[in-house]
Amino acid sequence: MNEYSPRLHALVRDTRVSLSEQAAEAELLATAINGTVPLKDAASLPMAAAYSLALWTLQGKKSGDGYGFPFDRPLLEFACRLLEINSQVPDLLDKCASSGQCDN
Repeated sequence: MNEYSPRLHALVRDTRVSLSEQAAEAELLATAINGTVPLKDAASLPMAAAYSLALWTLQGKKSGDGYGFPFDRPLLEFACRLLEINSQVPDLLDKCASSGQCDN
């Protein structure tokens, strides 16, 4: 499980840079995510989804209510989030490929 954290951190770092380069569209993207106005060009949505999923997964390692062992199980939460993200990746890759933003 230790091998996934560096990869997720790299994904977050790389997508943060790519998304920040598209800062002009950031407000439109945020508005579309909140559901108030539809996004005309949805090309950045797969990248934003990957960024969000990676951040959410990494936050699992910081979960817990401060009660200590055995009540706080951040590694279990991290593992559960890895399983969830694994089930979401095929759909994300399909959307990424259809938008033309996937390198592979």
